[in-house]
Order: sequence, then C-alpha cells, then structure tokens
Amino acid sequence: ALSSKDWSAVYGALDALARDEQSARWGLSQLVDGEGVPTDLLSHPHPNVRARTLDLCTLAQRGLDPGGPLASALAGDTLERVRHALVRHLAWTAEPEGRSNLLLLVAQGNGAAAQAARRVLYSSGPRAWSQQLKGLASQGDGLESALLEHLEDLQRAPISVRLIAG
Repeated sequence: ALSSKDWSAVYGALDALARDEQSARWGLSQLVDGEGVPTDLLSHPHPNVRARTLDLCTLAQRGLDPGGPLASALAGDTLERVRHALVRHLAWTAEPEGRSNLLLLVAQGNGAAAQAARRVLYSSGPRAWSQQLKGLASQGDGLESALLEHLEDLQRAPISVRLIAG
C-alpha cells in the first residue's frame, strides 16, 4: 500500500503504522535502511501523505535533518497541516540550535502552525536566542510588546542573557 499510486492507500498504510511507537519504528525500518527517513514519502505529491509521514517519523523518533533542503521545503509547504506536523516533529527530534531557523521561518506565517512554531521557538531556551530575537524584532508592535506577548513561552526555559541584552 505504501507504494500505491492512490494517495489514500498510502495515507491509510501510514496511519496504520502511526498507531503506536513500536509499529512506527517497525514501519520505518521497513521503509529505509539505517536511521534515515523516507524522503520519497516526505516529498510525496499529496500534502496529507507528507504530513502523516512526518507524524510517523516523530512517533518513531527518527529526526529529519533540520538544515537540509527537504526540511526547508516542508517549512514552506502550502498545507497548514504539513507545517504543523513539521513543528511537532522538530519539537520532539531536533536540538534547539538546529531547529530554530526553521521554526522562525514557520513562525513568520499565520495560523496554528505559526503559533505552534512561536511557542516552540520561544521556549527553546538560550541556545536559540538569536532566532528568538529576530522573531521578536520582526513583530510590528515593537520589541517591548512582543516580549510581553511571548513572556509565558520564554519563561518555559532558562532565560537567555544574550536575548535580554539584545
């Protein structure tokens, strides 16, 4: 079913594999050798397949390279659900400094994915201070009101002295 030309069959197979962590890990081990991710499914023409593949990778704790072109393409995906799945994936599988550029890219949009990206970015702690500052500065109401707006998320991690100085 995963190699079907019918996107709904592929989606159904991914959905079945994503029911629990053990089946997700088994499914990914069948799709790729080693610790890789199924790039063909993450590049699938149907956005629901891309989103569900990200969910499967997240559940199996198989991280997508946040600095790679595939991750950048997913961050700019036209479907909100794909961008939201990417934010969840980065939150669970990538280190703050590696994921912060992608999170900033998604956070600059609108909708639920952008809100989730901002929450993850601002709660990433001192290792993401540069992108946090860029995100706060890009909000049109001024840095002080942006800081106050995201204070709750910033407090979820240790405070960055560099962010405060910036």
